[in-house]
Amino acid sequence: MRTIASIRPRDGLGHRFLLCPDSHTPIHRRRRAMVRCVNLASAAGAVAETLSRLQAVRPSGLDETDNLWNAAVQSSHRPLVGLANRESGLSCAQTSGQEEAVNRATDSREEARAMAQLITVEELPRYAPGEMKLDSASIGRDDFRLRIFRYAPSDIWVPPSANFLLVLYRDGVTSMNRRVTGAWKQDHVGRGVTSFLTRAEPSSWHWKNDIEVTHFYISPALMMKTASDAFDRDAESIELHDLLKAEDPMLTWINDQMVQEVASGGPGGRLCYDALALQASVHILRKYAAIEFKMPCAQGRFRPAHARLIEDYIEQNIFRNITLEELANICNCTPVQFARKFRVHYGMRPHAYVLRRKVEHACQHLRKDRVALKEIALLSGFADQSHLNRVFRQHMNVTPAEYRRQVCEHTAQA
Repeated sequence: MRTIASIRPRDGLGHRFLLCPDSHTPIHRRRRAMVRCVNLASAAGAVAETLSRLQAVRPSGLDETDNLWNAAVQSSHRPLVGLANRESGLSCAQTSGQEEAVNRATDSREEARAMAQLITVEELPRYAPGEMKLDSASIGRDDFRLRIFRYAPSDIWVPPSANFLLVLYRDGVTSMNRRVTGAWKQDHVGRGVTSFLTRAEPSSWHWKNDIEVTHFYISPALMMKTASDAFDRDAESIELHDLLKAEDPMLTWINDQMVQEVASGGPGGRLCYDALALQASVHILRKYAAIEFKMPCAQGRFRPAHARLIEDYIEQNIFRNITLEELANICNCTPVQFARKFRVHYGMRPHAYVLRRKVEHACQHLRKDRVALKEIALLSGFADQSHLNRVFRQHMNVTPAEYRRQVCEHTAQA
């Protein structure tokens, strides 16, 4: 009767092998292969787990590291599983199933890595392959790029993009299914329809018919600058609305004009393209974007545009009492921040500035009009005639009546 020795460790890695005094017999070879299969599969799992841990701590954005990761997975994980399969005598179908599982795991890692990085304009065709028919690269505007693609029916997943994306449908009608966040959305699209996709969001798309579309790739830097210029406030963040179908004749017209300029390449094409890009950006910000603005800094002077708004508001409302909160709201400031910036910009407090402007208005009426002083007081925003007399004397060192008399005497002498 043959005896089988116990299983003992072979080395420090914990690999265990069956020791048998009569190892040449088929049954012992089979048992030995089964044990090696278990140990090799365990080793493959350990390697995969170690590599996963290394993946979690590796520096992001290093192509060399990505290549090493792929090489390590392909050179260590799959051969170990394949060797275990051969040793254990598994069927081809089982081996294929395990290989497929490994492929799925690798694809999942690729997808996770794509999610962590924002793709560029040049990388998008890898995920949405189609026939490119026009590219505005020759114009030289990287912050507002135009491309035309012809697509066959497709089912695609697109990683987060570094740019805002507009899809303007030019030819063909199809049922479009898309999911960005949450549930799938479905609608029919064709010429005159635009789909909006904000930046840094993955998306899935599915359509059943041939279509031709224009892509607008708009950089976040351009959108931030345009928002700050258009609204005269510094933008903190911008997101486009999740719209699968928007029928907008303005965007369709801009698209047609841009395509014509890029295709013809005539003189002044860059200037026309720039004007259309600006018009499209402002239109998108007005109708299809959620904008968060920065709170203005409490230090330093007002921006020139803010200063003009403040002065115009005071002039238009000089006849009434103007509060500090009203003026602060013009610049989206708190009253304390506004008062601090106002003093730096004008060299006086807001209340003192408003009173000075009221006195100047009173002087204009005293020089031109022969109306009663109490009416001038009301027209200039004072509570009554005594209030006018008191403030006027503080600023002009004379009363309103004395000022009017001096003006009349000077006019008579002239």
